[in-house]
Amino acid sequence: MSRCGTRSGYVAGCRCDACRAAHRDYNREWLRREARIRYGIEPPKPARWIDATEVREHLAWLQSIGIGRRLVARYSRVSASQITKLRDGTTSRTTANTANRILAIGKHHLPPRAAIDATRTIKQLNELHKAGWTKKAIGRAITGNPNCKSLQVRGPKVTVATAQKVDALWQQVMAPKIAQRELEAQHKADYRARTAA
Repeated sequence: MSRCGTRSGYVAGCRCDACRAAHRDYNREWLRREARIRYGIEPPKPARWIDATEVREHLAWLQSIGIGRRLVARYSRVSASQITKLRDGTTSRTTANTANRILAIGKHHLPPRAAIDATRTIKQLNELHKAGWTKKAIGRAITGNPNCKSLQVRGPKVTVATAQKVDALWQQVMAPKIAQRELEAQHKADYRARTAA
């Protein structure tokens, strides 16, 4: 039951002087706020519901890289059923808060066992081989197991954990060499510029 002397009391059907006054005050304030918005004195309230097309496209992209609806639900704190409705197009609108939480999820949320494209990892392994690292040495450095025979990367996919470990080793080994090459190239360019002048 609504309290007497409030706008909700008036909406519920009470027509006492206090309820009518509360309803009148509410309407006057609403009209003033609308006028302030209309004349640019006050910014408009943000829309509660927004179009879910961008969210739907983002969910499709997340699914293509291996992040399913359950992981999205866990990271965004949105129910899995709501994510399914957004993904399938059953729900065409969503709140801005829900959209922002889903759009904040990216590749950095991939679980360590998820399979990703191995092209970059294979390229880094080849560069380590050219730098003098054997498969056995790479396997031991990445796994931390002194009995490891070699690191096996087969097929077009590799786990996120393996890719991150290979990348860390590559950064450790190759970054100084790349920096040295860039420094030598800069010295050569400076020398050519001095001799040409």
